[in-house]
Amino acid sequence: MGSSDWDLDRGTFHLDEAGLAVFDLRADEYDGYPMSLSVRVPPEEGARLDAAVSEALRDGLPSYGAYFRLRCRDGQRRWTHTQGRILRDGDGDPYRIIGIVRDATAELTHSELLRTLEEERRRQTLMVQGGGPPGRRGCRGRPLRR
Repeated sequence: MGSSDWDLDRGTFHLDEAGLAVFDLRADEYDGYPMSLSVRVPPEEGARLDAAVSEALRDGLPSYGAYFRLRCRDGQRRWTHTQGRILRDGDGDPYRIIGIVRDATAELTHSELLRTLEEERRRQTLMVQGGGPPGRRGCRGRPLRR
């Protein structure tokens, strides 16, 4: 897990070493500006992430969080999670976001696997109870009971 410090007034976005590793970047590949991360964030993911941050800033929220996919240097995509705390001045204007970024691939892959297993379990339960999809026939050609 890495940390970030986004100075909204200057437009700079500092990532620590662990944060750079999450983005699969070396220090010499990153210039400290958010747009430089676009080499790893696919456009559709960047648009979603930008919308989440913009909404939090616009609506006066104290924080935001989002899952998005990165494109690693080897071409593979992996899930990432970011969360930021928005700091505001006395007038309520945002001036800084302190955050974290972490690899969420295992977490979301596990969730997807559980969802798939649960769907399969439900399907098998329906089959055993004879409540399969309409029009389905049993092994002797008779309609399955519901």
